Amino acid sequence: QYKRGRQSLRNNNQTLLAGIGSFAHSVVGGLSGVVQAPQRGYTELGAWGFIKGVGTGLVGAFTKPIAGALDLVAAASKSIADATGHEHFQIERRHTLLENPFLCQSYARIKYEWMAVRRHER
Repeated sequence: QYKRGRQSLRNNNQTLLAGIGSFAHSVVGGLSGVVQAPQRGYTELGAWGFIKGVGTGLVGAFTKPIAGALDLVAAASKSIADATGHEHFQIERRHTLLENPFLCQSYARIKYEWMAVRRHER
């Protein structure tokens, strides 16, 4: 049991390190996109591509670190949950409705036929 506990701690550390690596990769990707996107846009489309690349790079500089931070939070919470010996409970999901129970079928048929008549009038 001791060996199993040590193995789970090692796996938790790997999960957390993967989250940290994802965060660092996304920050570097966001910052490098500020330079690379305008350069790529200029070579493909000229001045207009440069402008689009600046916009794309700035949006990426904002969104990529946020996505990396969310990955880090997910990895940290997973490693905490694994370390505490949590139990998984299956949540029973409701069945997907195949048709709208609040829709009157006769009204829907009448509306469909009326729309078909209106299409043929034009």
